[in-house]
Amino acid sequence: MSVNVRRSKVRLCAAAAAWALLTALTFAASAQSPPAGGAATEGNALRIDLGTALRLADERNLDIAIYLARVTEASARLARARSLGIPTLRVGAGYNRHRGNIQETSGQVIDADRVSR
Repeated sequence: MSVNVRRSKVRLCAAAAAWALLTALTFAASAQSPPAGGAATEGNALRIDLGTALRLADERNLDIAIYLARVTEASARLARARSLGIPTLRVGAGYNRHRGNIQETSGQVIDADRVSR
């Protein structure tokens, strides 16, 4: 997997985690009473900007690491499945020659000149 693809996946995961965290914080804030001290609120929900959400998402980096491990595993399984679809071609040669006496399974010794290709 190229570095650019990995970076874009990390950014996508970070954005998804930030969105999920922002949604969770919004629901959690709406369940609490309004904050004291004049914090900017809209209704009962706390306002949060994208930078704060990204910083909070960076703290939950373990979830992103687990997601990236699952994506890597799925990519490896896909590559393996694709490689199994390619037919296997094996080429080989063999030569066997026997001159002289040989004993049959019945025990009789015979003179043989045999070639197997």
